[in-house]
Order: sequence, then C-alpha cells, then structure tokens
Amino acid sequence: MDYLRDADGTHVGVRGAVAASRPVILYDGSCAFCLRSITLIRRRDRAEQFEFVAWGSRAFEARFRQLFNQDLDVGLCKLRLGGLAWMNGFTLQAHALNDAVRWDCPLGLWLAQQHALCVVLSVLTVAYETFFWIVIPWPRLVPVFVPAGILVHVGIYYTQAAPFFQFIVLFVVFFDFEHRRFVWFIERDRDKTGIQTT
Repeated sequence: MDYLRDADGTHVGVRGAVAASRPVILYDGSCAFCLRSITLIRRRDRAEQFEFVAWGSRAFEARFRQLFNQDLDVGLCKLRLGGLAWMNGFTLQAHALNDAVRWDCPLGLWLAQQHALCVVLSVLTVAYETFFWIVIPWPRLVPVFVPAGILVHVGIYYTQAAPFFQFIVLFVVFFDFEHRRFVWFIERDRDKTGIQTT
C-alpha cells in the first residue's frame, strides 16, 4: 500500500484513492434531537464545509457503496498484482518493516519479525477486503466483518502509522444497537432457562 504523507509526515491518503470533497456528518434522520442538532450545525456552516447525510438515505447508500468499493478495490488489487504471493507473509513483513522504520512504530518492527503471524494476517486482511461487501445483502454477518474491519484499520495504525480513523467511526453505524440489545437479552434469558424463544 502506498501511503501519501505531507512533508511533516502527516498521513493524507492512499495513492490512487479518491479523496472526499468535504467531511461527511452522518446522522439519524428520524431522531428529533439529531435533526435539531443538524439544523443548528447547518446554520453555522455558511461556507458549506460539511456534507450532511441521513442514515438510510440515498446519499448514505452511495457513501457506503463507495466504502465497500474502496476495500474491494484494495483487496482485488492485492490479488491481481501480487496474486496469492501477497499472502505469503513476506509482503506484509516488508510493508510493516518499511513503515515501522520510516515512521518509528515499535509494534511494526515486532510484526515484521513474526513471519507466521504475517501469513495469517495477510490472509485475513485480503479475505476481509474482498468480502466485506456481503454485509449489505446478509446483515447477520455484521458482527463478524465490522469488528474485523475495525481491527484491520487499528492494526494498520499501530504497525504502519496510517490513521484510518474515518473508517473506524463509519463501522459503528452498521450496528443496530437497539435490536442488538433486545437480541442479547433474549439470548441471555434463553441460555439461563434453556427454553427456546421465537
């Protein structure tokens, strides 16, 4: 991966990635408090520095399609350019070592010395990047892929000093917290009583 940085070393993107024109503020379009807050922010945003996207809107779907395409493009690019050799562990070791030395990342230096771990992480990373899009048709896979996406991006930050915080925040919107809480209570009660609930 070829990271773009300013002269002072600040991460500014990935070579070949399409930069967003404005920061996106994602909000719940049905929450009265959210709508009032967004109205207030929009009034103060006279220069139109931000793009406002309501959850579930067409703009929201377009944004997430862009996120899926970016991860899919990265995964397919790795497979197309490096083939299965990208997952041999040596490629990840070389990237980790290069960035660790360049950006002074001790965890990256440690990772570059762990060949077996790099093989496993390479396979898992390519699998995540090429198959992340399936959470849209099969939302039951969100608990598998979203934590994987968060771990991939946090891991890249700590081992290669490439901050993808915007992606980590975006993953949170995949969780339906109210539904999850309800499902967790049912699962917990079913485990305690042994009674099947429908």
